[in-house]
Amino acid sequence: MPFDASGIYTTPSGSQNAAPGEVVQSAVWNNIFTDLSSAVTTTYGKLLTVGLSVLGNPATGTSAVVQAITGTAGQALVVNSGGTALGFVALSSAITGSGLSVIGVTGASPGNTGSIVGGAGQILAVNSGATALGFSSPLTIGLVTLADKNQPLSAGFRVTPLNVGTAGASLTINYGSGTMQRFITNAALTINAATTDGACDILVTNGASAGTITVSGFGGASTGDAYGTTSGNKFIFMSRTINGSSTYAWKAMQ
Repeated sequence: MPFDASGIYTTPSGSQNAAPGEVVQSAVWNNIFTDLSSAVTTTYGKLLTVGLSVLGNPATGTSAVVQAITGTAGQALVVNSGGTALGFVALSSAITGSGLSVIGVTGASPGNTGSIVGGAGQILAVNSGATALGFSSPLTIGLVTLADKNQPLSAGFRVTPLNVGTAGASLTINYGSGTMQRFITNAALTINAATTDGACDILVTNGASAGTITVSGFGGASTGDAYGTTSGNKFIFMSRTINGSSTYAWKAMQ
């Protein structure tokens, strides 16, 4: 057997065949022919390859040729995005990551990951054309924030009124429960002004035993339509509070 000084069996010039169980090295490191099923137990020589490498098939399909796939500092072994090749590629800087960032792909197609960096007050979103991902101002992508003033609102919205159920003898307006609410009254009732600023409209439906409704904590002499206790009648109670001052008005629905 033609072993070299390192104990490697080297094929004769031009030869590309090896007996089963033999681990061999050609003149070019990228062409190693072996029966890998017995490579670790062969008695014919040592299995060596270049530094910082792995043995494998870097292409699709089955091959009798096992190649040394080499890497360098900062690289990782990956299959490419097309699923056609295996090799070492440079890691994105996103592995360590920039400050105030996430790791991802900014485009619509598969690609290398990177740091997607955000700034103060920005949010991560896909643009309206569904072509890019990034941090941007809420106004840039058509959103509003609760704290900012003078924000445009061109879209409409739908409301599901809060169902308070059947009111008891006393009810305090709670703007935080929703801008539209509803309840049934079946007895005398006192409606108390809210303790915070806000506004809401309440649909009041008279039950079979509806009673007189009085108010507490509200100001203003003009209160709209007159409320009546006729069973089945409906009214909207409109409440507003600004800087602690509350007012109300009735609107008859019949």
